[in-house]
Amino acid sequence: MSKKSESKKKEEQEMNSSEVQEVQEVQESVMEEVQEVQTPEVQTPESSQEAPSLSPSSYLNKPIFTIPHYKDEETKFSFKTPKLTPEEVKAGVVAVKKAPVILTLPLLTGEGLVAAMNDEKVFNVVLDTVNDLIREAARKQVNDEDAPVTKQEQLKVDLLNIVYIANQPKSARGGGISQETWADFEADYINIMPELTGKEITRVKKAAAIFVKRLAPVGNDKPTLKVLQDYLSLWYANTSLQEELAEVFIFLDGKITNLLTKDSSALLDAL
Repeated sequence: MSKKSESKKKEEQEMNSSEVQEVQEVQESVMEEVQEVQTPEVQTPESSQEAPSLSPSSYLNKPIFTIPHYKDEETKFSFKTPKLTPEEVKAGVVAVKKAPVILTLPLLTGEGLVAAMNDEKVFNVVLDTVNDLIREAARKQVNDEDAPVTKQEQLKVDLLNIVYIANQPKSARGGGISQETWADFEADYINIMPELTGKEITRVKKAAAIFVKRLAPVGNDKPTLKVLQDYLSLWYANTSLQEELAEVFIFLDGKITNLLTKDSSALLDAL
C-alpha cells in the first residue's frame, strides 16, 4: 500500500472518530435535558408542613377554573337526633345529636359555570342535572294524591318547562322532602302543638295530616290557609328540631304564601 493511500485512510478514520464523538455529545446533552424535565422538585420539610390552601386554584389545574369562578362559602352540615327504641326510652337513655360539621366549600359563581360549560363532561353533568329536575317535576304529577297522572294526555307539559321550574321556590325544586322527614315533622308537630294551642290532640293530628298531604285537602280555602300558616309559624318557633325540619317549614310556608296570593295575582294580571 502506498504512503498516499495510507494517509488517506488515516484521515477517514480520524473523521469517523470525530463524527462518533459529536453524536455521543449530542446524545448526552439530550439525556441531560430529559432528566431535567422529568426530575420532580424535591419539597423541603419546611414547605411540606404548610397548611393546604382553601383557594380553588390550589387543586384545580384547568385554566378555566380560576379564583374568580369560585367563591368560598361556609356550609353547615347538621344531623338528626337519633331515634331511641321503646326499651331505650324506658331505660332513661338520652338521645345525643351529633355536633354539626362546618366546612368551607369552593362553590361555582355564575361566571365560573359559564366558563366550565366549555368542558364537554361538565356540560353533560349540568344537562343531566337540569333534566333530572324536569323528571322530578313529572314525578310530582304522577304522585299527585288528588289527580295522579297515569296517561300521556294527562301530563301537564307546560309545568315541565325549565323556565317555569326555575321560577318556582327553591324548596319546591330538587328531589323533594323524604318520607322520613315528613314523618319526623308530623310526630314533632303532634307532640308540641296541643300545649301551645290548647287544642285537643285529635284536632292537632288533623292539622298535621293536612300539612303532610302538602295542603291538598284545603285547596284554595284562604281563611283556612291563613290559620294553618299561623299554626305552622307557631310550631317552627317552638320546635327543638328547627335545623332538621327547616326544609319542611320553608316548603309549606312558601306554598301557603303562593296559594294566598295566587288568585289575586291572576286577577291583577287580567286587569
